[in-house]
Amino acid sequence: KVDLITQFSKEKNVNFKLRVCYSELRDEFNCSNCEKCFRTILGIILNGEDPNTYGFNVDGKVYQKLFRVLQGGSASKGQQYFWWELMEKSKTCENPFIFEDSTQELNALERIKTGEIHNLLESKIQNQNKTSSRIKFILMNKFSSFYKFYRNLRK
Repeated sequence: KVDLITQFSKEKNVNFKLRVCYSELRDEFNCSNCEKCFRTILGIILNGEDPNTYGFNVDGKVYQKLFRVLQGGSASKGQQYFWWELMEKSKTCENPFIFEDSTQELNALERIKTGEIHNLLESKIQNQNKTSSRIKFILMNKFSSFYKFYRNLRK
C-alpha cells in the first residue's frame, strides 16, 4: 500500500497525511512511535520520501526508536510478515530518504536488510509466554472496564 501511496503522491505532486495509528496515547494524527507507525514510516523512507510530509513527526533518530520499540512488546507471525516485506524491499532500495546522517541511517537500514528485525520477532514468537498472553486476552475481554481504566492510567 505504501508503495502505491507514495507513487501516487509523486505522480500527482500532492501531499496528504496518512492516519495509520491506533494508539490511545497519541496526541497528533499519528503517534510516530508505535510498531504500526514505524512500519509505515519505514515504507515511506524506502520509497525515497520524507515521512513528515505524510503525517508523521520523525527525524534521523527514527531508527534508534524503531529498534527500541521492537525490543519491547510482543510479536506475531502477521507482524513478522509485514516486517519481512520491508526487509525484502530494503534489499532493492537504491535511494532511501535520508534525514541527517547518511552513514548512520544507511547502517540502520543495513541492519534491517540483514534480518535483525525478522530474527528478533522470530525469537519473540518462539519464546512468547502463552499464559501471559492468554491472561491479557481474558482481562481485555472479560473485564473490559478494568482494561479501560488501565488504559487511562497509561495516558
